[in-house]
Amino acid sequence: MARRHGSDAALRGPAAVGSRATERRVIGWIAASVLLGLLVFQGGDIGWSDGMSMYQVARSIVEDRDVAIVQGVVWEGADGRYYSPFGIGLSLLAAPLYGSISAIRGVMPVPSFVAQGVVSLLAPVLLALVSTATFSLSRRLGGQLRSAAAAAFGVAGGTFLVIYGKTFSSEPLAALLVTVSIERVLAGSPTLAGAALGGAALARPQTFLFAPFLVWALWRHGRGASVARGTWPVIVSASVQLAYNVARFGDPTNFGYSGTEVPQGFTTPIFTGLGGLLLHPEKSVLLFAPIVLLGPPALIRLFRVDRLAAVLITAHLGVTLVLAATWWDWGGGFTWGPRLLIPAIPPLVAAVVPWAEERAHRTRAVVWLFVIGFAVSAPSLVVGGGAQLTERPPPEEGPRIAEQFRLVPDTVGYTVEHLYEDEEGRDPARVLYLWQAGMAYRAGRPGLIASLAITVALLVGAVASLLRVVTHLSRANAGPATGRAGIGSGPGEDAP
Repeated sequence: MARRHGSDAALRGPAAVGSRATERRVIGWIAASVLLGLLVFQGGDIGWSDGMSMYQVARSIVEDRDVAIVQGVVWEGADGRYYSPFGIGLSLLAAPLYGSISAIRGVMPVPSFVAQGVVSLLAPVLLALVSTATFSLSRRLGGQLRSAAAAAFGVAGGTFLVIYGKTFSSEPLAALLVTVSIERVLAGSPTLAGAALGGAALARPQTFLFAPFLVWALWRHGRGASVARGTWPVIVSASVQLAYNVARFGDPTNFGYSGTEVPQGFTTPIFTGLGGLLLHPEKSVLLFAPIVLLGPPALIRLFRVDRLAAVLITAHLGVTLVLAATWWDWGGGFTWGPRLLIPAIPPLVAAVVPWAEERAHRTRAVVWLFVIGFAVSAPSLVVGGGAQLTERPPPEEGPRIAEQFRLVPDTVGYTVEHLYEDEEGRDPARVLYLWQAGMAYRAGRPGLIASLAITVALLVGAVASLLRVVTHLSRANAGPATGRAGIGSGPGEDAP
């Protein structure tokens, strides 16, 4: 039997108001806890060439009223200048933040590393928002408060997405907005659903291929009126993208990957790419996000109770997987895990939650798979993936998990030994990829002391926020019994 969408459908009157208020508080404290925890492990800079390209576009927009760049990954444009081949979405989001730095520079000098550090803070903010979007979609699909909270913390810390909380990358932005788009369709908010999808497509233009499924869902949900309200933001987004293509390469159909020395396109045989994304030891999503093992039975269950939601999540997963598998660089470059699959992970995690609630052994499986997922990626919170590029021969597709563990003690020892040396006196690839190390060598012992004090404050704030989440969930769990127990909860939690 199909279930009505929305957490408000099952509650009315004061109980509904109380439930919504609790939910808002839980969302806020989850975001705070995830953000503060991620800030402890920031690198303090952009950190890689793709991110540098998008950062430079933001700088060019603010300072030059242009999109031409000279740093990062660049392709020659129609006018002989150089441009980023990536979507403009993350750059547009970063431009106001860079603009604030530029305004300060009108009064006092601001070093470039400070500007990069400030803009790079978008990474943990985006991942914190991904966690809250996953919570909201989990609730929309019928998950209990505790289970949805587990999904929120799990997607941010129990998968390889945790590393992208310190990496200036467009995939978390796309993941956030796609998750919001799916949740808004199910909530009956077509304009917001279309706007979110349009934003996701500006970050990752491949997302435009998901638009037909959005239109279908809008039609099923509200017929022509919903389609009209939901598609105009996507059309505006597509117009911006086409104009960006013309501005860079003089061709609305050129998204930035044509005319290069190395042919770039969807040229990998699909089974080769699928095999790599599932089984390659440096890129297997089953290793870097083991929670996806529970995706198939969860989606089968969702098809029985909420076909519209199941089709949306499955279609997005399929589009993302096929595009990544057939891309010429299916592994997503020398990055941690299968980067190109990031946008599909949060909606899938949200679908796992209500399935897991039905059996105790399923909830235990979810918890353990999140724990394993965190353990796999934990070394990369302190050791940069580029550390393995100095090896001969370097890994084939990306950093090796076992090697990343081996590098931790060596990296800690090297950092302690060269803590106060500048970049000419040390090998940056062998230093801990943490902002605390950067403060130490830029400001000496006072910088180290200040960084440690800030770290303690961040940890205290993260733990305090987590305790607030637990408190609100416990109070909700102590209310009148209205539905199934969530992951880690007993009877009595309010049902959506």
